[in-house]
Amino acid sequence: MSGRSRLRLGLGVVLALGLLYFFFRSMDFGEVWRALRSADPLLLAGVVAASVVTYVLRSWRWGELMAPLARVPFKDLFSATVVGFMA
Repeated sequence: MSGRSRLRLGLGVVLALGLLYFFFRSMDFGEVWRALRSADPLLLAGVVAASVVTYVLRSWRWGELMAPLARVPFKDLFSATVVGFMA
């Protein structure tokens, strides 16, 4: 790993940790845990399944839109879609 790559990795880690602290600094994790324990597991599983299906369909759509330009493997389309929504 070159020095420049190490520097970029280090800056990325520092930035990620700083943003995690910024977003979670006032969160009551005990309250979050209580809310998760009282949630309906079947409903949570349904939401996760619906989200995955949505990302799969969006990835497929991007593949169809890009097909005239280039064939992109579905794995790459799915990764890009999920990372894009995460950002």
